[in-house]
Amino acid sequence: MKQGTVITKVILFIFLAAVVAYVGYSVVAAIYDPLTTTTAVSCTAGESYNVTLWLAREETPVLTDAYITTLSHPDGSKIAAGGEVARSYRTEQAREQQQELEELQQRLDQLQYTYREGEQVKLDSSTVAELDARISEGVMALDECSAAGELTAAADQAASLRTLVLRRSSSEVDQSLLESNIDALQQQINALTAQVNANSSAVTVTQTGWFSGECDGYETVLTPDALLQADPAGFTRLTGQTVSPSARAIGRLATSITWYAAALVPEEYAGTLSTAGTVQLDLNHSLNNMIPMTVESVSAPQDGQCLVVLSCDDYLQDILHLRTAEAGLVLRLYHGIRVPKQAIRLNEAGQGGVYVVEGANAVFKPVTLLYDNGETYVVEEDRSSTDNLWVGDEIIVSARDLYDGKVVK
Repeated sequence: MKQGTVITKVILFIFLAAVVAYVGYSVVAAIYDPLTTTTAVSCTAGESYNVTLWLAREETPVLTDAYITTLSHPDGSKIAAGGEVARSYRTEQAREQQQELEELQQRLDQLQYTYREGEQVKLDSSTVAELDARISEGVMALDECSAAGELTAAADQAASLRTLVLRRSSSEVDQSLLESNIDALQQQINALTAQVNANSSAVTVTQTGWFSGECDGYETVLTPDALLQADPAGFTRLTGQTVSPSARAIGRLATSITWYAAALVPEEYAGTLSTAGTVQLDLNHSLNNMIPMTVESVSAPQDGQCLVVLSCDDYLQDILHLRTAEAGLVLRLYHGIRVPKQAIRLNEAGQGGVYVVEGANAVFKPVTLLYDNGETYVVEEDRSSTDNLWVGDEIIVSARDLYDGKVVK
């Protein structure tokens, strides 16, 4: 055997062994210290304290002696003094006639819409195609609502679908026939209206205010004045009372736009609230829709607790139906980028930051910590330079021996 051949085989063997060793090392490293990443996303976190709030307003029960009533407005509607909040009926038949009247009025509106559309130019082919597509979608949506048992949504979808069908056929309908049907339906509505009016009456309010169909008996007990004068023990007695609404009550009327929220909080937290003067109310625990509240009063402590009373001159329509609510009192909000704690590292210069994947390499990006959110940090989002961490970057959470520029993929 020639000496050159032996040397070549030795070199090939060494090269092959090196490749196998490298692959083996990579496999072992991947198993015992795999590269894991996460996407940088924006987030909002806050320093908050969870409480059970009791809500109070300047309000009065709306009473009627009528046995059969239907509300005329949804919750949160503003009603002028003397305005109608409900209809009372002498008989069940009269109430059913009112429902029939509302259906007839809806049909009239649709016919009048069709008549107006028919007086316009004929529908072009593209409009017809669009309407056909929307009708098909409406049929499927109606079927889904019905299958899910969502009756209110199904009724709304059916009304929308009828309007689309009428719009689609408006240019093909005899206008004189439509006009005749409209006149006949209007006469039917007029006659039925007279019958309903003869057997029903309006339930009105004497003050201007915001109406809700809820009434729980606390309207005259848990008043703003009572809250502002209470201490923790008195607040516990107020909210612990057994109350019930009058049998004659059909709802309540808030007569002032200002509403109040009260809660018992630890003495140390109450002191912070008192100093701050304002607080953000997080009713749905999402930190997305904050309600700014003014700190009206902080009681003297009793057994380590204080009664805090807050007020607000906005969002009354949103909370009018509530008496209690689980919420967070948020003193500070932090907006930035969410970063897992294990992703925070120090570079060679001792600077804190994270490594991100750019191309096939690990690139170090410094960060400024804003808030410790448990398992994650909220870090500052600074878009003044591409050298900083941006939303959408691929953050390296775990990997072996990271350094700036290391090939990781």
